[in-house]
Amino acid sequence: LFPKKSMSLQKHFFRDEIWFISSGKCIVNYSKNLPTSTDIIELNKDDIFNVTKGEWHQLVNPTNDPCHIIEIQFGSKTSEDDIERYS
Repeated sequence: LFPKKSMSLQKHFFRDEIWFISSGKCIVNYSKNLPTSTDIIELNKDDIFNVTKGEWHQLVNPTNDPCHIIEIQFGSKTSEDDIERYS
């Protein structure tokens, strides 16, 4: 994730994801249920984060350095049309 960038706040209906932070650091805006009530979780190098289908998540890199993430997607559907975006 590029410095000072973020992805949309989103959830998936058919897939889970595992993230491994291979370098840098970032934060996740995360909620099991409501996109309007997220918690902030800090992720640092070598951290692992699991996102289960139906959970709202948004990666944000507030730093001046890149955050490199290895993402594993698994489930009955792993295409880009399996995304509901809130913002």
